[in-house]
Order: sequence, then structure tokens, then C-alpha cells
Amino acid sequence: MKKKKWIWWHAQKAHIKIADNNSVSVKNVINGTGFSQYEFNIQDIEAVYILYEYFKLSFINTVHTGWAFKVRDKILIFSPEARKPDTGVYKPVSLTKGAIGSYKFIYLIFTTKSFKELKGDYSLMPVRINKQKMINLFANIAQEVNRINSKDKRYNIFFRNCASQMIKEVCITQGMRPPVFRKKFIQPVNIHEYLQTRIYNI
Repeated sequence: MKKKKWIWWHAQKAHIKIADNNSVSVKNVINGTGFSQYEFNIQDIEAVYILYEYFKLSFINTVHTGWAFKVRDKILIFSPEARKPDTGVYKPVSLTKGAIGSYKFIYLIFTTKSFKELKGDYSLMPVRINKQKMINLFANIAQEVNRINSKDKRYNIFFRNCASQMIKEVCITQGMRPPVFRKKFIQPVNIHEYLQTRIYNI
């Protein structure tokens, strides 16, 4: 019998628990074709990065964005995703798919090795903020991971994509109201320009 291909985008949804004593439990981290659970203290966070995964979609070059946190000797990738159908056919920029809620919006967490094996090459841009700002950002991202994965949220090319989700998390950490819509957010590559002026003021 032919072995069925493991469909990473149907993976179990991630969940993060931060206890009062600052211990963190990250469940359902994609690790190979299985899942791992990571336990650490929130003070163990050493660095934060913006992830860029460049790819070609139909006739345009675009980029998927996400977060990455270095925790001791590990880097965990936090990736806001549109959950694809079993066929893997993915048309998030089409008006019939990407704009009318055809895809579920989920948050997945990968090890760096699994991300590269399952999705492809990526680059990480360091975000140079102090330890407390890293912790505040991580705590708000954790809340968003749990909120999104506990509800039936839908991907939308204009209002709910990887870039707009990251911008929302930075704004929440700043205590600001996230922008509802900006045309340039359709191309997530523009997130770098926006976050450059925002993230350092967290």
C-alpha cells in the first residue's frame, strides 16, 4: 500500500500556555511528520526574528512572513497560515478564494528543520529589541495563537493574512489600534518597511 503523504497544513493546531511562574508550554510544534511539546521559562527567550519565505504564486513573486523566537539552543517558527485543501491547490490571491473566506486561518509552529523540509528555504531578520520587549511580544503572540486556533477564523487577502496578523500583534504590544486596511499589506513583503517604524517602539 502506498504511504499517504503527510499534509503539514492539516497539522494539529498549536497551543501555548504561560503560567504565573513564567513557565511556558508550547504544544503541537511540527517536528518532522509528528509533533513535539516544548517547555521553557519565558526568561529563556534570547532573540526574536522576522521570517521571510519567498515563493512564486501564479504570475507574481511574493513572500510569506512569520515570527521566530530563539529559546536557548532552539529556534521556533510561528507561522500564520491559510489552511489549504487536501490537493494543496492554493489560490489566496484570487477573488473567488482569497477574498471570500475559502480558507481557514490558522497558526502553526515549526522547528526550523521541519519548516525548511516541509515548506522550503527562508531567511531570518533579527529584531533588535531588549529582553522585556521580546517577552511582551511573545506573550501577545501566544494569546493570538490561542485565540485564532480556538475559533473558525478565515483567511482574507485584504484583512487577515500573515502580514496583517503580525502588524496586529505589534500594535497590541504597543497598546495601539491596528490599522484596518492598507493596500500595501496585500504584498506581505512590505511588512518590513512598516515594522521598522513600529516594532522598536514596543
